[in-house]
Amino acid sequence: MASQHEQHDLLRQAIELARTGDRARARVLLEQVLQADEYNELAWMWMAAVAENKAQRREALEIVLEINPDNASARQALERLGGPRAGRKARQSAWLAARIGGQAADEREFQPTVRRPASEPPPPSPAPSPEEIEAARVRRLIELARREQQKVTEAAPAPFAPEPVEYYDFAGEMRRRWLRRMAVFLGTLLVIAVGAALVMAVVIAASEALRPPPPTATPTPELATALALLASPTPTATLPPTGVLITLPAEVEESLQPPTWTPSPTPTASITPTPTVTPLPVDRYSLLFSSRRAGDERRNLYTVRGDGSGERRLTDDSADVRAPVPAPDGLRAACVLRSGGEDAVPELALFPLGEPAGEAGDGEAPAPQVILRLGGERFSRPSWSPDGLRLTFSSDADGDDDVYIVNADGSGLANLTNNAGVADRDPAWSPDGRAIVFASDRDGPGQTELYRMNADGTAIVRLTDAGGSSFRPAWSPDGARIVFISDRDRDADLYVMNADGSDERLLTRDDGSAEDRDPAWSPDGRWIAFSSNRQSEVFQLYLIDPAGGNLLRVTRSTGDDLEPAWPGR
Repeated sequence: MASQHEQHDLLRQAIELARTGDRARARVLLEQVLQADEYNELAWMWMAAVAENKAQRREALEIVLEINPDNASARQALERLGGPRAGRKARQSAWLAARIGGQAADEREFQPTVRRPASEPPPPSPAPSPEEIEAARVRRLIELARREQQKVTEAAPAPFAPEPVEYYDFAGEMRRRWLRRMAVFLGTLLVIAVGAALVMAVVIAASEALRPPPPTATPTPELATALALLASPTPTATLPPTGVLITLPAEVEESLQPPTWTPSPTPTASITPTPTVTPLPVDRYSLLFSSRRAGDERRNLYTVRGDGSGERRLTDDSADVRAPVPAPDGLRAACVLRSGGEDAVPELALFPLGEPAGEAGDGEAPAPQVILRLGGERFSRPSWSPDGLRLTFSSDADGDDDVYIVNADGSGLANLTNNAGVADRDPAWSPDGRAIVFASDRDGPGQTELYRMNADGTAIVRLTDAGGSSFRPAWSPDGARIVFISDRDRDADLYVMNADGSDERLLTRDDGSAEDRDPAWSPDGRWIAFSSNRQSEVFQLYLIDPAGGNLLRVTRSTGDDLEPAWPGR
């Protein structure tokens, strides 16, 4: 026999099927419910609703009235069908007896569900024996008496209405109500706790403010006299072996008694202000650059302070030296060397940043160390890896410009962008060592844009997309931004963008069509050095902050001062 919960589920499914019009399946489920509980008044009402014909509906309604004579809905529906038939109780009792008598399930199925022609009269019900009728009637009366007793001890159920039945999830609703009440209760406790904490904080602060300052101990006249006597110099005497008894005046002796102890107040912790970084004045910075001054036969390396003072020449004018880039350790600089002058084949060399050639350029200069000879005509400014072990640069040694990497001793040369007919130039190594940004015309011959790739030459991504050309990129010390040159507005200007190519901004505005070149970020990220002809017919060195303000001129010479770099970077 199905449990009460299973009967409830079957009845709910049957009602849903009846509402959707699937009467045949609804009847099957209702018959299963009635096999488990033949006195289920609701199941008999829905059996009447899904009956195939009036005879079946009448028979189901008669059974409902047999179970509950007070069911007004069933009585009204039966009256609309012509009222109860004669001999109803006998037939119903016989049917109940057959149901209770333990017949097989296939013999106890609801007979009105069998389809037959409308013209054929319903088959006569089998006539039960008098003993079966009497036994069924006794069992039914016992069951009705038990149900009446339950009605007395429990609240009587609401009378059935044939309207659609909606089942109420009482347990779920009680659980939701409990959760809502707990949420309100916990929220109230939290508000009370926060309010109490605020009140306590105010009370403590007020008590601290109203606490009187600790009293200052004032010495008594007697103690002052004793202290004066003790402070005055006394002659040193040698005591005899037996010792000398010294007697002090009563007032002095009384004043030298141990003072009473007064507890010192608990000190209140004061908030230490957060220190702010004080920017260095520009004269504390130094710049390394190349220039050909009056009297120089070739380009030489120079150093100068950020305010233009302390200018010195580092090389001896024996070779053309340009594009200096200090190593991360600050002890040497990579540069492009042309030993035979400006028309000679470029070479990659290392120059020790030791003693200068002298204030006037007449001292003994250290000799550059050539580490690589490739050939070709063009050789870009090199860039160090963060660990100082490798260098990247561009060269047209194989016919077009490509980006190379090489160890600091000249070994391990590798071409990262080995593609014919494309100009890849101006590589710059990122501060974390994982990426290299460079300029290339691979997407438009003659006009370069900026690209980023891994340090091994893979995963090339385009960063800029503007008219004209973008070139000479340089990383900020934190690797978050890139400064570069672009002639998208006809003249070459400084721009800055995020490392992913977003948020491009123009830095050098209102420069009167001047040309800006060779940007380089200071090690602390506060300044960008570059060369420009904005205030002179020749290129001079300037400083500007990354926001485009505080433009400062550094050099004032008669030659072109180019390619500034920051020693120690």
